[in-house]
Amino acid sequence: MFGLFKKRKPSVVIATLNARLQPLDRAALEEAFEAAMTVRGHRIRVVGGGTQMAANGEVIECDIEIEIDELSELTVDAVTETLATMLAPKGSTLYLSEQDRRIDFGAGTVTGRFRVELPGRQFIAVRIRAVS
Repeated sequence: MFGLFKKRKPSVVIATLNARLQPLDRAALEEAFEAAMTVRGHRIRVVGGGTQMAANGEVIECDIEIEIDELSELTVDAVTETLATMLAPKGSTLYLSEQDRRIDFGAGTVTGRFRVELPGRQFIAVRIRAVS
């Protein structure tokens, strides 16, 4: 009645990574990110993504569309900190469309290795090298 008990719609945010990742590398990052969110108990999922290419076919940047059940500063921090820990170089942004707000984030390195422990599985380990 009057929408008081209606379930709130999840929010979709877009992480734009200042990284020249090939689609398969981005997919590995998305899988590891989603696993990390699940392990930490956040209801956050990857729902899409894309790779922006220049006219000459070179990768410019990539996007990851992320669905968050309960958008808050805590969940936004979890997303940006996890992506920065995994790879995201400086110049990456998180766009919150509901608030028309961009948040800058990113680590200082573009090469690295990360490992996510998973219940029932040993781990997911990904090594990514971004070309600058």
